[in-house]
Amino acid sequence: MPLGHTNCPVIDGWQGRLQAKLAAAGVGGTLAGAVLAVLQQKQLLAHSLGTAASCMICVGGFAVCQETSRLLRCEDSPANSIVAGAASGALLLGLQRKL
Repeated sequence: MPLGHTNCPVIDGWQGRLQAKLAAAGVGGTLAGAVLAVLQQKQLLAHSLGTAASCMICVGGFAVCQETSRLLRCEDSPANSIVAGAASGALLLGLQRKL
């Protein structure tokens, strides 16, 4: 699906990149949560699903910032990841301080 009216060719495939990152975060979070649940003797299902959801929220925020940076700069470079890390980290810090 095209993203509006942009002449930026590097943005093509953004949906697939987001889906891949979220799937990896879900699997990794589930596995990490399961290991922690066993080590801490907590409920396996609740702990692993909660950890997976947290990982997916964090990675989703990062991925959206990364794709936005890629679109605005119309360039695929490591700078997009740096900008995304700073932006999503600042957003998560701001949310944590308000809670």
